[in-house]
Amino acid sequence: MVLGGIVLLVTVGCAGASASAPVPESSRTGMVTEVKIGEVLTPKVSNAKTDDEVRWINATNSPVHIVLKKPMSALLSCLKGFVPNEGFEFVGSPDPNSLLGATVNTNEHASLCFSHSGIYEYKVKGTELEGTVMVK
Repeated sequence: MVLGGIVLLVTVGCAGASASAPVPESSRTGMVTEVKIGEVLTPKVSNAKTDDEVRWINATNSPVHIVLKKPMSALLSCLKGFVPNEGFEFVGSPDPNSLLGATVNTNEHASLCFSHSGIYEYKVKGTELEGTVMVK
């Protein structure tokens, strides 16, 4: 959801999960990488290790919406605030149904933990902000 041109931020915590168990909301490692959403993304490129929590914090005066090319659920070890198939287009995504998005209110957050290394791109809808999470 985009309100007043601001993108919502979602925080997801990380923890190991099997295919039959729900994905935990927090990190097992305890390490948190924060991305502040304001007039710019700080930082624009984030570095994290597998199973660290990547937390997006909305520092704007309006809700924001974060859209991520959806990693397969097997690639996530924690998830909080993100919902599959949000219906928000991600330019370059081969399948609009393969998206993961979160709406974040002012001074709140959403997060994800990635269980596999890789490069994960995201957009903050309603702004020109785009960022990358590099997981090693």
